Amino acid sequence: MERNERERRKEEERLMRERIKEEERLQREQRREVERREKFLQRENERVSLENSAQLLFFGIFLLILLRLSNFCGKSSESENYLFVDMLKAEKKKQKDEIRREKDAIRRKLAIEKATARRIAKESMDLIEDEQLELMELAAISKGLPSVLQLDHDTLQNLEVYRGMVSQI
Repeated sequence: MERNERERRKEEERLMRERIKEEERLQREQRREVERREKFLQRENERVSLENSAQLLFFGIFLLILLRLSNFCGKSSESENYLFVDMLKAEKKKQKDEIRREKDAIRRKLAIEKATARRIAKESMDLIEDEQLELMELAAISKGLPSVLQLDHDTLQNLEVYRGMVSQI
């Protein structure tokens, strides 16, 4: 009797370890997926940043060319030169603000995805545990046992048999 009890406890411990390993594997997969998305968003952010920098550089060069042309033609005054410089500064500020807003949007999106992934992982683990306990309780009731602790190894291995009974309840 004691040997059967020890074997049953060992089997329960083994099943618990297997379930924990499976949960850890699922969590690792979800973490890898989140990391993959983070890398993608970071690369996309860098690409957008480079594009914006190129646009800003092009606009600055364009304004400088205009400034030089107007100076060359002798038609620009000191105030017009300041106007070009102010336009260049305003455009730089506008580009930087746009880049900052894009980065913030990407960070927010990434944070939301991480939180969602964590919530889904937690909910799925809770559902798996609840379903397993429900199947074990159903098996104990159908065998006339007062507790799930008294289930034998074969019943624990074949809990899927009781899945159809859950849908009937």
